[in-house]
Amino acid sequence: MKRVCAGFIVAVCAVSASAADYSESPNHQIGGLGFMTLEGDDVDYTVGALVGSIASKHRVSNRFSLVPELRLGIGLDDDKVIVGNTSVDVELKYFAALSVKAQLDVTEHLYLFANPTYAYSSVKGSSGDISLSDSDSAFAIGAGAGYEFYRGVSAELSYEKFSDASVTSLGLKFPM
Repeated sequence: MKRVCAGFIVAVCAVSASAADYSESPNHQIGGLGFMTLEGDDVDYTVGALVGSIASKHRVSNRFSLVPELRLGIGLDDDKVIVGNTSVDVELKYFAALSVKAQLDVTEHLYLFANPTYAYSSVKGSSGDISLSDSDSAFAIGAGAGYEFYRGVSAELSYEKFSDASVTSLGLKFPM
């Protein structure tokens, strides 16, 4: 799965070369690359991931758009937690999410969004010779903001709350 995620991220980056010929149209494809942190609520851990995304922007009105988005990520930053008297290494193996952003253009460059999300993640915990993996899927609600600093190229910051975890993301979006 890590190879699939890495291949997807490389493909999204390669397609970003088309950004030079970008012209604003009401509906267009958007690629993205970013970093996210996943924080557990039940067990206090924080892991990070490199995330690639692909989205399709559909303008509903002059200032409002719907943006379905697929995100895939691979773990980069692990954490160490203490369970009882045992030190456990926590690693995010991969992350996948599907969301639909309701995006409001506040100014020509600034936009805000809210999004329901369905996500799937696989986390591995290991201590010495013992290793356990857990996969989970859940719904979340999120919100964020973006700033378009060049035609079609923007930076986004978002927060999503799941029932037992939260995700904070910072990414770069570009036309495809």
